[in-house]
Amino acid sequence: MLPRADVLRRLLAGASALNIVDARAKRRAQLPSNVGKGWGSTEDQALMVEFRRGDTIAAMAERHVRTVRAIEARLERLGLKSVSTSANRSRP
Repeated sequence: MLPRADVLRRLLAGASALNIVDARAKRRAQLPSNVGKGWGSTEDQALMVEFRRGDTIAAMAERHVRTVRAIEARLERLGLKSVSTSANRSRP
């Protein structure tokens, strides 16, 4: 007796969903640990000092355990970096 086509489709959909969840978890594990966490005033102050002394955004991202984009967005919010500057940066 052959399995019904609808049962096979559901099994394949379930397996695909599990693969998606697994891939998402692997990507998440590669992100800095502070991704999604709020910013405190102490961290804002440190970011402003680092920016004004000319630290690179990559160095700030590593120091604050955040993504480069998170640092750019925070600098924009703090009025230290314009939105158009970040929007025009090249992406791989």
